[in-house]
Amino acid sequence: MARKKNAKLNNIMKKSSWTGDEVGRLIFANATDGYIRVLKGESNPEPLFTQEELNNAIKTLTYHDGSYQYNRYINMYNWLLSQVSVAKVNYYIAESNLRSLVSNMANISIMERSLDHIHSQPVIMTRPEYEKAKAEAIEKKKTLFSEEPTSLFYLFDKALTYYTSLYYEHPRKKNPVKKILKAYDKETIETDVFNRLYGELMGDIIYILPNGKTREEASKEEWLDVLREGGLLAYNNAEDLKDPDGIRASFYIDNLIDEGLTKAESKDALEKIASGKGFKIEFKYKDKAPDDFSKLDMVSEGFSFSFMEITEDDTAKERKAYFIAFYNEFTELSKAILEDIDKTVNNGSTSYSETSIDELSEDLFSKSTIDYNELYDKNIYGIKDEVEKDPFSYFAEPTEQERQISNRGIAVIEEGYKKDEEAYTPPKYIQETDKTFGLASYDPINETGNSYNIQVNRENIISAYQELSLYDEFIKIIGKFLNMDDFKVYLAGVDEIKGRIEAYNNLLSMYRKSVISSVNVSADERDFKTRLFDENFYPIDLDSINVNDQTKKQFENDLYLTLLPFKDENKNPLLDYREGAFGNE
Repeated sequence: MARKKNAKLNNIMKKSSWTGDEVGRLIFANATDGYIRVLKGESNPEPLFTQEELNNAIKTLTYHDGSYQYNRYINMYNWLLSQVSVAKVNYYIAESNLRSLVSNMANISIMERSLDHIHSQPVIMTRPEYEKAKAEAIEKKKTLFSEEPTSLFYLFDKALTYYTSLYYEHPRKKNPVKKILKAYDKETIETDVFNRLYGELMGDIIYILPNGKTREEASKEEWLDVLREGGLLAYNNAEDLKDPDGIRASFYIDNLIDEGLTKAESKDALEKIASGKGFKIEFKYKDKAPDDFSKLDMVSEGFSFSFMEITEDDTAKERKAYFIAFYNEFTELSKAILEDIDKTVNNGSTSYSETSIDELSEDLFSKSTIDYNELYDKNIYGIKDEVEKDPFSYFAEPTEQERQISNRGIAVIEEGYKKDEEAYTPPKYIQETDKTFGLASYDPINETGNSYNIQVNRENIISAYQELSLYDEFIKIIGKFLNMDDFKVYLAGVDEIKGRIEAYNNLLSMYRKSVISSVNVSADERDFKTRLFDENFYPIDLDSINVNDQTKKQFENDLYLTLLPFKDENKNPLLDYREGAFGNE
């Protein structure tokens, strides 16, 4: 028995003759209406048209007026019945495998945070172990520092740094330059050399936009447009920003946001720079220190020789020239320090303070004038303190113990207390968990099969997504052909899976940071972990697995051409169109 029809449907069924196309559409209208009502919870819903009514319409068909066309509708209907459930299966395959990928990344992140916490704990040593390690580090550091010639240049720099620090940290202690520094607090920079140096050292720059305006002359929107087009801020290198998940790229995006770009605009700008489409924004240093920047500021900020581009390759002549430049700006201070060197270092055996600076020998600025060990033993200008205050730092190639101590510090246990190795070594259960679920489980040496499983997950996602995508695109085209908006009820949800793949791709960078951001492991270990992560977890390229426009157009053309894809009763058209259906053709 059919549902009570409205007048329009009753009039349709009064027709005395039918075409195959009309009867086929009746069947789909009947089936779709029933399917929607079942999904809404109705049991055994009454059809729009009874089977008797449909049979009467079918009896009027002849081959000439469309029975062959009707048969193709029946083939399409049978195809739909068989593929709805298959599409749902593909949906759940894609969903469950995506969930597995994300779950595995989350496990890695949790394990890395746990390990990082353990690795951040202080290195535990007994008192004898600590004293031995400290003595070795002091000797190593002392040897390293003694390699620099103790020239007049060296002594002047050490004295300047020492007495300036003393002025701030211990203002009541005896200090031969205290009055001079106090006076400098009210004096401004005078010489051109140090006015220019201020701009370079402070990074106080003037940007020059491509239109010739300075940043100060341009409007805010003009400046932001330059950044949007990939203008590279000063002190940045495009090569360092190529990894979008790298720390430098992350910092650069933060800088662009601080400048006024949105997060999306910042990412677009970074992409232009990384792809080689960016450009350096011209700039120049300001050549005048501001009035509120005093001579004391220049000295106390550490703007001494070490900031005047001094290198080991500088000749004695160049070093003397640097010294003269400093002397001309800070004459009183320079004379006082030279006098202190004569007295404190050389016990009055030299008279640098009474000698014209032009007459000072160039050798004084490159060759040792006193044995380093003598300076060290007497702790002149805090040279001994400099070594012993933090003996485990300043090594270009630290040992593993030195690196750990520098990053984590030391906890010294006194006699009578038991040393707990596990306090800074991951407990066995943590190590075993890492080998089972963490990043270590993806190391081939542990033979867990996790890497293989992850690749299977990816393959399942891609395969299921492609089948789902092809099916949903065909459903959209068929719905348009039938002029049935309700036909979308047969869609299997490829857009939802697409959204979840995009979410997975976005999550990658966040989880990757948990691996690359730890400073508590060696660089080699961090590089190894990063490689393991990148080899197993990487973006799914949606562009390569979406149905291309050419395939959709071909199916649509064939469908409108006498339902050509459904001419054969037992053939699945998805298979006919699958080859070459994905990505750009």
